[in-house]
Amino acid sequence: MIKSHRSLFYVFWVVLLLASVAESRLRCEALFLEDPNSQFETSVMNSWTNVKRLRASADKITSIEKRLGTGGAYASGILRVHTEDGVFALKIFTEGYLAKRLAPTFIIQNAFANLGMAPRIHAIFTSKEVQALKEKFPEIDDLVMHDEVSIAVLMDEVPIASHLNNSGFDFIPKTWKKARLEERITEIEEAMSKLRVPPPEDLQLVFDRNDRLILLDFDRYTYFSKNLSVFGEFSPEGEMSVNEYIPLVSNLRFKPEFQISEDGTFKVRFHRLRKLLERN
Repeated sequence: MIKSHRSLFYVFWVVLLLASVAESRLRCEALFLEDPNSQFETSVMNSWTNVKRLRASADKITSIEKRLGTGGAYASGILRVHTEDGVFALKIFTEGYLAKRLAPTFIIQNAFANLGMAPRIHAIFTSKEVQALKEKFPEIDDLVMHDEVSIAVLMDEVPIASHLNNSGFDFIPKTWKKARLEERITEIEEAMSKLRVPPPEDLQLVFDRNDRLILLDFDRYTYFSKNLSVFGEFSPEGEMSVNEYIPLVSNLRFKPEFQISEDGTFKVRFHRLRKLLERN
């Protein structure tokens, strides 16, 4: 009975959200027709063209130091690697992931990096170049647990001190008093609102050893364009509408953490994260 009530409650929110989106779509389109696309929107809409400029060869990596982490559901491992430009993290994706499909998420990641809220992506390695890396450094096979892999992403290494997500956290550093934490979370919410990027359900933030609170993962990020098309892994070229996208990724347990108003304004609010922090 409780599950039934929760489902009905969520369905109410989804219907309300989608009804608002459908009703305001023409108004939104009319509102933005007079304005040129923002630089960010243009970058996302042309994400594959932009990402191709980041492609690098296996020669860029000069040595492999060690495994930093598992990389989550998408990746077989994150490795610390050396290049002529310094030390970076190399995230190696499991078999089946294509750079072209993930291109919008790479652009979104670097938009947050520009704001000092995420590690920057410096290079993309195609599956062919990842294979060349494995031949150049045979130890990679052990480091990725002998998984079949595809592409890889070279990004800034984040010296993680503590994880923070919707489910919990390791610890809150003493330097992050309540007011400072509230200010930073608000900054990230406002950045997502401005960029029209809804928070993923598995929102991941970390406190790092440089005393920053930043976003960590980018794989599930999407961009909701001003004409209400979705750009992301499921829809890299914006061929899916918001109305089609939301039911595919929504979780019946949780209320959506963003709203699109009738005038097209996009608003993000981390309800679950805020409740977690209020309780602790």
